[in-house]
Amino acid sequence: MTKMRSPKEQSLDNKIIKLLKKQGASEKVINATKLILADEEVQITQEYANNVSIVRLGFNDHGPVHMRIVAMNVITMMDLLKQAGIKTILETEGVGEFEDSLIATIYAAMLHDLGMSVGRQEHELHSTYISLPILDRLLSQVYPEDVQKRVIVRSIALEGISGHM
Repeated sequence: MTKMRSPKEQSLDNKIIKLLKKQGASEKVINATKLILADEEVQITQEYANNVSIVRLGFNDHGPVHMRIVAMNVITMMDLLKQAGIKTILETEGVGEFEDSLIATIYAAMLHDLGMSVGRQEHELHSTYISLPILDRLLSQVYPEDVQKRVIVRSIALEGISGHM
């Protein structure tokens, strides 16, 4: 049986969506974000990553609250870059729009510590292979008709996950 999201997690979910709306995010970005926030596999893996981090290893939060806070920080930083006129790599390369970069970075933020469910050592590598099927499943719903965009956004998300240390 899946544990319900804590009041803190639910509050952060609401703040994330509110922040995206305040910044004028597209419906695609908002829907993609709602999709990952509500995903049961993501939630369970985040919770177990926290269990390994706190209970087994005696570390700090590496679970659902931490990953939501990181997502909020990513959204804020991406907005600052956009307001400053700084293009994302997808825009610079001509293979995507700002919204694609935003989805990729939100997904990276929400998945970056899933590897803590395995252990601390090389957790960023573990996070990539744990996240790959999740990214494929979710991005196929975000970009149902655009395999190229799915692959590119997945690649950027995996880059963020693997390089977060």
